Parts: sequence; structure tokens; C-alpha cells
Amino acid sequence: MMTAKEFMKQHERVVEKIRQIEIQIYDIEQTLGIKGVNYDYQPHGSGISQVTEATATKLIELREVQRDLVDKLWTKRIEIERVIFMIEDATFAELLQRKYIRLQTWDNIASEMKFDNRYMYKLHGKALVEVDKIIRKRKRT
Repeated sequence: MMTAKEFMKQHERVVEKIRQIEIQIYDIEQTLGIKGVNYDYQPHGSGISQVTEATATKLIELREVQRDLVDKLWTKRIEIERVIFMIEDATFAELLQRKYIRLQTWDNIASEMKFDNRYMYKLHGKALVEVDKIIRKRKRT
């Protein structure tokens, strides 16, 4: 069974995958842009080179993967937010929202919530215990 922390980190993992795909898409778009510019004024055959065609095909495939990941991201985000919403302690819920949905750093969270870092980590542990209870309860029903 998945731990509370693993459950909460699912959103972050999907966000990272989307970022990686976006970098690949950007790189391919740059490649296509460079290959599409002709600096010599020599006549060329019509049509797209095989390299450009393969690159364009890869771009289309990556955009499909990107769309699928964005769909998965929203599904995970909604699932995680539902669990956070079920937490009765508002401080726990805010802390988890900031860390796992907004993907804020620990220092940023501590500063904005006006907590000492050690106390914040302690709260985080307690919040994860609450998440674990909710997850286990949901599994049983």
C-alpha cells in the first residue's frame, strides 16, 4: 500500500514529467525552426526532408503524451485536494496544500505560515498521519 507521503507526491511527479516533455517539445520546435530556414539561395527539391518529417512526427507524439500527462495531473490533483479537504485541522490542510499542490519550498512555507522550520516539519508529520488515516478509510469503503 502507498504511504501518505507517496500519495501526496504523485502530483509533483506528474508536474515534473510534464516539465520534461515541455523541454523536449521546445528542443524539437527549435530544431524544426532551424531546419525550416534556408540560408543558401540554391534551388531545392520540394517536400520535407526525412529528418524534418521524423522530427515533426516526434513533436506530434510528444504533444499527445503532454496532453495525457496534463489530464493525469488534473486527476491526481483533484484526488489529492479531496483528501486535503477531508482533513479537519486547517493548519495541516494549508501546509499540505502549499507543499504538494502549490509545490512551495519548505523555507517559503515556513516563512509564509510564520513557523519555525522544526515546528513545521513536526506539523507535516502529523498532517501525513491524518492523510494516512483518510487513505486507509477510503480503501475500506
